[in-house]
Amino acid sequence: MKRKKLYSMLALGLAMSLVMSVPVSAAGALSPDTDTTVVETPNEDGTTTVVETTTKEDGSVSKTETVKDENGNVIRDTTTSTNAAGQITEVVVNNTLSATDEITDLAGSAEAMPSGNTVADADVLPPADVTDEAQKAELESESMNQFTAIKADEIKVDKAGLNIKVSPVAAAVQSVAKQAAAKMATTMGLNVADDKISLMASAEISVENQDGTVNVKIPMTETPDTSRYTYYVLHFDVKNNKWETVKAQITSDGIVIAAFDSLSPVFVVRADAKLPATDNGDDNNNGDNNNGGDNGGSDNGSSDSSSNSGSSSNASGNSSKAGTAPASITPSNPGVSPKTGE
Repeated sequence: MKRKKLYSMLALGLAMSLVMSVPVSAAGALSPDTDTTVVETPNEDGTTTVVETTTKEDGSVSKTETVKDENGNVIRDTTTSTNAAGQITEVVVNNTLSATDEITDLAGSAEAMPSGNTVADADVLPPADVTDEAQKAELESESMNQFTAIKADEIKVDKAGLNIKVSPVAAAVQSVAKQAAAKMATTMGLNVADDKISLMASAEISVENQDGTVNVKIPMTETPDTSRYTYYVLHFDVKNNKWETVKAQITSDGIVIAAFDSLSPVFVVRADAKLPATDNGDDNNNGDNNNGGDNGGSDNGSSDSSSNSGSSSNASGNSSKAGTAPASITPSNPGVSPKTGE
């Protein structure tokens, strides 16, 4: 009996030894859930681009593209995150160079957008959160569609050493954005009838270590038609809890150059350029009546003038918020809407 007991103890010890010697990863506890590849490519200008791509089991991908100079110093480091559907969900740019010359050159051929207008109505302030899950999902889908209308990985600023983070606008802000855009269009005397307001593109943009005004290049995927529409940049000022239009310009190929002294939710809005003409019957064909100021045409003129005055007044009162862009890109009269071609 003693011999059998001894054999049993030896067998138990051997079994425990074998179990303890099995690597933990072999049991699956530490099995990797990612697949990472690194590709290094020399460029013609002497720089080197290193791309590190990590794919997770859920299908999401994180890609970091690092550009280094001849001495190995990092010039630009961009990390782009996409979901399983291939949609960009966030872009983080660690920027060591300034894009001042590039932005100035672009602004030289750009058209000014209206600015200096503010809306602080309580009914267009974003709620703390969207609790209805179905509504939240719909708003997040809208936000994602507008975010994909921006070439987020090509956003640049005109100051070196600023880290830029770009992501879709939160559902709570998205829930009131269209309403805020319509209120702003009314303030500017634009046509808001029959759903004439369109949120072309949007993003939550933040710049770390920002000090003072920064000019941001925001490339869009859609080409503007300034002969038919007015475009403006709608920005929600989180600190002061109000919507505003900031100093901005747009190029013919859809690049927006906007000046900010703080960044948060940003929307590029498209609106009908003018209020619809009022039909006053035969009076519209009467030159005397037209000059008398009682017809729709004269009233519209007054409205435009009033709107422009209001824009100028608001611009003056809001100058501390929407920072002044460098002289090379600042519109000569930012309160005036761009030419409509009509």
